[in-house]
Amino acid sequence: MCSLVKYGLFAVNLIFALAGLALLGVGIAVLLQLADFSELVDAAYVDSIPVVTIVLGVLTFLIAFFGCCGAIKENGCLLVTYGIFMLVLASGKIYISVVTFTNWNNIYDAVTDWLTEAFRDTTVRENYHGLERTFSCCGTVGYQSYLPEPIPASCCPENLTSCTPGDTFDGCIQVISSFLETYAEVIGIVAIVVIVVEVMAMFLSFCLCRNVSQKE
Repeated sequence: MCSLVKYGLFAVNLIFALAGLALLGVGIAVLLQLADFSELVDAAYVDSIPVVTIVLGVLTFLIAFFGCCGAIKENGCLLVTYGIFMLVLASGKIYISVVTFTNWNNIYDAVTDWLTEAFRDTTVRENYHGLERTFSCCGTVGYQSYLPEPIPASCCPENLTSCTPGDTFDGCIQVISSFLETYAEVIGIVAIVVIVVEVMAMFLSFCLCRNVSQKE
């Protein structure tokens, strides 16, 4: 039974270590991609999400490393440290998830204000066109945002030679809000699964630690 718990805990933490490296890679990639839109909004605000992702990736990897070492070496000190870290990490994820979903309307309002302000600033219009091409959206509420000016090519698919009202994308407020909502739901489901696994790993670590103590 002890061996089963030991190798089960090692396998769980190996997966967590890989997940931590994946988070680290995604965070760095997103940070580099968002650099193109830094002029549309405060750089600190833009960088906050990928930076948090990078920090979570590093923490996840380090905690998983503690778990792997503790499981293989059957080191009680490492196992207790790992179990406490997992408890803190799971509690933090629960708190962040609750705050995010209870304040979703505030996030939507912030996106609306951000896009409206960025669109009005003509000095960063090229950056806004880059945003439109990235998310396949147009203006703030659609092509009407540009009238009576000509509709830019970024409001239509790239394969078209001319951009007419009938070919334009939906407004960026709607598109980006839908994008955030979809990924918030996915992240929420993933977070629940991860929290359950973390709690299981925490109990496994304490169980193995107890077995190690009894052996000693």
